[in-house]
Amino acid sequence: MKKHALIIGINRYDNDLPALSCAVKDAKEIAGVLRMAYGFSNSELTLMTCEDSPDSVCFPTRENILKQLNNVPRGQLDRLLVFFCGHGFGQPASATGYDRYLCPVDANKNSLHNTGLSLREFAASIKAIGAMDTCLVLDCCQNPPPPPTRSTAPAFSKKDTAFSKNDDKLMTACVRDIHAAVRPHQTKKCRVPTTILLSSCSPGECAYEWAEKGHGIFTFYLLEAMKARKHVTGWLSQITSESVYNKAQELHREKQQPNIRMVGGCDIDFTSSRYPISILFWLKHWWRWGISLCIMKRKKKPNDEALENLRIEYENKQKSEEITVRHEVQQKKLEMAKKARIQEAEHALEMAQLQAEQKRLKMKEENMQIQERIDKCKSIEQEPTQIENRHADSQPALIAKPAVLAIATALATSPTQSSVFDGTIFEGLEEEILLSRLKRPSDEE
Repeated sequence: MKKHALIIGINRYDNDLPALSCAVKDAKEIAGVLRMAYGFSNSELTLMTCEDSPDSVCFPTRENILKQLNNVPRGQLDRLLVFFCGHGFGQPASATGYDRYLCPVDANKNSLHNTGLSLREFAASIKAIGAMDTCLVLDCCQNPPPPPTRSTAPAFSKKDTAFSKNDDKLMTACVRDIHAAVRPHQTKKCRVPTTILLSSCSPGECAYEWAEKGHGIFTFYLLEAMKARKHVTGWLSQITSESVYNKAQELHREKQQPNIRMVGGCDIDFTSSRYPISILFWLKHWWRWGISLCIMKRKKKPNDEALENLRIEYENKQKSEEITVRHEVQQKKLEMAKKARIQEAEHALEMAQLQAEQKRLKMKEENMQIQERIDKCKSIEQEPTQIENRHADSQPALIAKPAVLAIATALATSPTQSSVFDGTIFEGLEEEILLSRLKRPSDEE
């Protein structure tokens, strides 16, 4: 398989365009991946960066880029890859109405018609090569160039719908123009040619860099896909995902949606030499392929049975694991319920013991009160006995000694005799006599 790749990366510009930081590194990384993963030799790969000598043919001026495209063999290639990383703008053109410009080293934003490399001219040079399959990758902005002064404004804004429609028409026209190239060396091939254009952003948007990774956001995800040795459709699936859009929103708070145009019905594979096979080749070797297919079918049967057995074993293992998990969950639930019941029983037992202790203390207190009453009654009963024992040998007339003494004392102290015999003295005397009768009921009055 004959293939060729033209890789262009520009960081520094001769005029007033701002410098970039990742374009040259992106170009070198793309070239390295093409060498290591896709088998491109040095003769099949051309790398043009601003780090080359200004006198070198690989210094990416407008003239040198067109010369390198003209030096590619015409009508002999099966695969062609062109990668450009640098500044790019879109603006109305004088004759065609609208065009998109790639900025070489010597580009001037104020005169892009003369110093820039228009996409129409770029596509025409690629068309002249006449490759069977062509992939054009552009990692550059599509926004209008900044105005020369503050008083002048661009011809259109980033949100101009006519600008987006014109850019879409331009990309589609360029892809179809490249696809319509004459390929005399491949007229006998049965496969349809394929042309793909990958753009890092949509019309009116900018292509942003990822400073932490040292790459452009678009090229970083493109490299990730190429390192996996995917076909170009694999690159598309990696780039058209939400990764580029989300990362641009996260880092720069701006939109960057990759744009893709594709014409043809096949994929592009830079790794192998799968040529389209002619009808004569099929007729010559059909019987060998038939025998090989039969052998492959026979070999596939045990493999299919083994795969079916593995699938059944996997399903049974999964079911057993599910049953085991369910059993463990049930056991844990039962253990938790058992622990809850045990805790409730222990709590009830503690409450019962507490109530019993309170009842015991209450009964003890009541018993002490009863005992105090009993002791008090006993002391009252023992007091007359002690008096009786004390005066057992004395005369009976001394029993009422306290009362007689009270009367004598009253008579001695009273001024008149009549005032002594009032109710108080007699009441005290009567009580004393009654008490003496209760103490000694067997004695005579």
